[in-house]
Amino acid sequence: MTWLRCPILRTLEYKLGVRPRRMSKGDIAAIAGRGFAKAMEVYNLGTGDPIGSGLEEIAHSKTECQDQGRYIADWDLSYYSAMEDRVKRAVVKYVANDPIKARGLTIEDVELVLPEHGMARIDVGARDASRLVVVDYKLKLWLDSKYYDKEVESYRNSWQQFHYAWAYGDHKQEPINSYYICLVVCEPRFSAKLHEYPVHPESLQMWRESAERIWRQMDLEDLEMAQPWMAALHEDKYGPCPMKDACFTHRFDMNLMTQNDYVTIEKRD
Repeated sequence: MTWLRCPILRTLEYKLGVRPRRMSKGDIAAIAGRGFAKAMEVYNLGTGDPIGSGLEEIAHSKTECQDQGRYIADWDLSYYSAMEDRVKRAVVKYVANDPIKARGLTIEDVELVLPEHGMARIDVGARDASRLVVVDYKLKLWLDSKYYDKEVESYRNSWQQFHYAWAYGDHKQEPINSYYICLVVCEPRFSAKLHEYPVHPESLQMWRESAERIWRQMDLEDLEMAQPWMAALHEDKYGPCPMKDACFTHRFDMNLMTQNDYVTIEKRD
């Protein structure tokens, strides 16, 4: 959740619509992720052409970014240009060896948005025998095998794990004790595997109490009854915060920001 990374980042991105003019590898991966998610939605619902739908979503996202005045640096152009082919091949290989079907899960809900539960978006709600479970897709365009286990472990006890387990369980009025990540790796070697993470009731309750305090603070900021504060760190494992220059170089001057390193956009649902 963006607010946990930095409340000021959330304000700039989601309230003011500020985005870096130069797109990062993370931005490129997000576009690919949206394309793959659309393909999986169509595939799991059985409502059309998964590949065509996924590629159409990618094309729409690319056009949207261009219209906003954003650009790709020369050193990322090959990564950007290979996106469609990687997603297309991933969808074909996924469908041929569907890990959800192989696990014996019965799908009940697909791309279910829960506005009353913090806008949680459930990729797949399913049953594993009699148990209600959540499955969340994670697409990696590239993941070296030596980092695979570390990636799998990074999702354990995550905010998203607890949020989706609580949201979907409350929506269905059933407890959820297991959360699955379907980790799809495009290159250097394709794989699509389900990984199960237990959801303990005590941990879920602790998360819920923490989340309610955070949501109250977010509401105060949205009502302009409280100011967002600065995070202690200005970079993470992916690199510097995308709003670092907005904060420390342009010092929140929107004219300076949009003249140089940033654009403003309409928020996408």
